[in-house]
Amino acid sequence: MSTILRGLNDKQKEAVVTTNGPVLIFAGAGSGKTKTIVHRIAYLILEKHVKPEQILAVTFTNKAAGEMKERVQDLLFSLSRGTMHAPPAMGTFHSICVRILRAHIDALGFKRHFVIYDESDQRGLVKNAMAAMGVDPKTVSPVSVLGLISREKNQLHRPEDMNTGENEIAEKVQAIYTEYQRLLKMHNALDFDDILMNIVVLFQTYPEILARYQKLWSYIMVDEYQDTNHAQYTFANLLASTHHNICAVGDDAQSIYMFRGADIGNILDFEKDYPEAKIVLLEQNYRSTKKIVELGNHVISQNEHQKPKKLWTANPEGELARQKEVFDEREEADFVAREILGIRNNREDVILSNVRVSLSNPSSKDDEATSSEPVYVSEDGEDISETSILARIMQSKGFQSMRQREERARGQVRLQNIDMRGINFADYLILYRTNAQSRIIEEVFLQYGIPYHIVGGIRFYERKEVKDMIAFLSLLINPADAISMARVINEPPRGIGAKSWSVLYQHAMKTGVPLLELSARAQEVAGLQQRAADSFIEFAEMMEVLAARLDDATPSEMIDHVVNESGYKDHLLDGTEQGEYRFENTQELKSVATKFDDVRGREGVERFLQEVALFSDLDELSDKQSGVTMMTMHNAKGLEFPKVFIVGMEEGLFPHQRSLYDPREMEEERRLCYVAVTRAKTNLYLLHTIQRKLYGSTQLSLPSRFLDDLPEDLVEKI
Repeated sequence: MSTILRGLNDKQKEAVVTTNGPVLIFAGAGSGKTKTIVHRIAYLILEKHVKPEQILAVTFTNKAAGEMKERVQDLLFSLSRGTMHAPPAMGTFHSICVRILRAHIDALGFKRHFVIYDESDQRGLVKNAMAAMGVDPKTVSPVSVLGLISREKNQLHRPEDMNTGENEIAEKVQAIYTEYQRLLKMHNALDFDDILMNIVVLFQTYPEILARYQKLWSYIMVDEYQDTNHAQYTFANLLASTHHNICAVGDDAQSIYMFRGADIGNILDFEKDYPEAKIVLLEQNYRSTKKIVELGNHVISQNEHQKPKKLWTANPEGELARQKEVFDEREEADFVAREILGIRNNREDVILSNVRVSLSNPSSKDDEATSSEPVYVSEDGEDISETSILARIMQSKGFQSMRQREERARGQVRLQNIDMRGINFADYLILYRTNAQSRIIEEVFLQYGIPYHIVGGIRFYERKEVKDMIAFLSLLINPADAISMARVINEPPRGIGAKSWSVLYQHAMKTGVPLLELSARAQEVAGLQQRAADSFIEFAEMMEVLAARLDDATPSEMIDHVVNESGYKDHLLDGTEQGEYRFENTQELKSVATKFDDVRGREGVERFLQEVALFSDLDELSDKQSGVTMMTMHNAKGLEFPKVFIVGMEEGLFPHQRSLYDPREMEEERRLCYVAVTRAKTNLYLLHTIQRKLYGSTQLSLPSRFLDDLPEDLVEKI
C-alpha cells in the first residue's frame, strides 16, 4: 500500500486513486474532505507523475485555499523525504480568473492594470450611471439595481441578453446596466461578477486562449461544487471539456448560497454532464459525537431534493443537544454567557408585562424565603393570588426566568469570584441567522467580561482610513479609476467642492480623458474656478511624485510614501485619541502589505490590491483566536467548534420569513440548519425566545419548525 493512502478510510482511498475521467465526491460534514483532496493531489504528483503545474485546484475562500496549499506542500515534503515540490495552481475562482485576465484582458478592450471594485465602489458607480440616465436614486434603489445586475451577470447575461419582457422597470435596469458597464470600461475596472463573466467571454471568444489553459491544466479539482453559480460552473466545464479530468467535491446538503446565485443543480446534475462519472460517497464523520451526527441526519432527511446518504461516526455517543426556551433576546444572551462561564443561579426572576415571578431556593443563605413555591407580585409590590388566571398561565407555560436589572447587576459582583483562566473561550461558537442578532449578545458579553470576535462585522478593510489608502494606491496603478479619485481628491481637505468635482468629472466623461490626467491641466476645463483648478493641479502633481516612487518601492513602502506625502498622516494625527487610532489602522495596513514586499514596483502593489479586493469575511478568522466566535450561519461552513450555540430558532427568523412560502427556499433554510448543527463537535445548544425585539419592533415568537422536526430522544429540553 502506498504511504500516501495511509490513514485514509476505504472511501477516501477510492476517491484518491480514481484519477482519470470525471469524479464526483460527495463529502458529508466532517468527513475529511480537505484531507482527501490533499492526498489526491499528492497521489497525482508522486504516484501518477503528473507535474504540479498541470493541476488546478479551485475553492471559494482565500483561507481554504491557503490551508489546502500549506497541507499539500507539507504532505509532499514528508512523503518525498524532504524534497521540495513546486505547488500546483491553487486558489479561489476569482483569484485564478484574475491571474488569467491579467495576461489576456487586452483582448476584451481593457488594459492589464485594471482595478477591482468592491461593493461600495460598485454602489458609487451605479449611482453615477443612474445620474447619467436621469434616474432618481430615491425612486429606484441603487442597491436593488446592483443586485439585479449581479443576477444577470451570474447567468452570463450581458445587457443585450436581458429578457425585459416589455417591463418598464426591467428596461430601466437594462439601460442602467449598459451605462454601468460603459463606465467600468472607461475606468478600466471590473466588479466581482465581471471577473467570472469576462473569463467565460474570453474563453468562448478566443478558443486558442481556452486551448492553452486546457493543455496547461490537465487535472482540475473544484471544491464546494454545490456552491458554484452558472458562471463558475461554465468556467470549470470549459476547462475540462477536452480531457474530462474533473474532480468535483462537495455536499448537496450544504448548499446554502442560492441568494448569491449558487445552483444546487450543478452538483445534482453532474452525472448528466458526465455520464461516465465515478461517484464516491464520504459518509464517515470524524468531527462530531454520534448524537450530533444523528441529529444532523434527521434535520436534512426532511428535504426531498437531496442525494441519498447517511453520515455515521465511530466517535463516542456524546451528550444530547440542549434546547432552551427563554423570554427574550436579552435572556437568550444572558443564558449563553452564563453557560460559558459555568454560572448557575440560586435566585431568578421572570418578567411578563408588569408581573415579576421570584423563584426562591430555600437552601440559599442569601434568600429570605422559606418556600421554593413561586410568589407572584406586581411591579408595585402587590401580591397576586397563586390561583389567579395569570399565575396558572405562567405555571402552565413553564417559564424558566429572566432576572431584573438589579439582580443582573448583583450577578456582576459574583463574577469577581469566577476564575476565567480555566475557560477556553475559543471552544465556543455562536451562530445566528442575521447579523442584527449579534448586538445584544455583544452587550451582555461586555457586561460579563467575556472576550469575543465577530466574523462579518465591520471589516478592517471597510474602515475609512484604510479604504482611503487603498484608493490612493489604486489610482496610482490605474489613473483612469474615477471612483478612487473621487474618494481621495479631498483627503485631506483641499477645498474642492462637489460642484467643482462635478464639472471636472463631466468634462472627463465627455472627452474620455482620464480624470488624473485632466486634473494636471485643470485650468483648461471651462467652468472651474481658479482656486479649484489650482487644487486639482496640486493633487495631480502630488500623485505624479508618488507615481515616480512606484517603480522601485515595495507595497509597504508605498503606503508610507502615500500617508506622508499626501498630508494624510498630519490630517489624522490631530491630537485626538480617535485620530491616533485611525493612523494606527494605516500602519496595520502596512503590516498586511509586507506580505508582498518580496516584489518591488507596480506588480507588488497590484498583488496587494488584488488580495485586498478579494478578501472575504472568513479570511479574518484566525486559528489563534482566543475569544468566543460569533457569526451568521452562512459564514460557518467549513468550520468546527467543540461547543455551539444556535440562537434565534424561531419562525420568521430561522427559517427566514422569505422562505415560508417558497419550497425551494425552505429546503435551503433546512440545509442551513444542517450546516449549523454539524459545526458542533461535542455540545450543541438550540435556543428560541417567547418574544424578540428586532429591527425596532417587538413580536411574539413561535419555535422554529426545525425544532419540531427533532426526535425527542436526541434533545434535552432545559
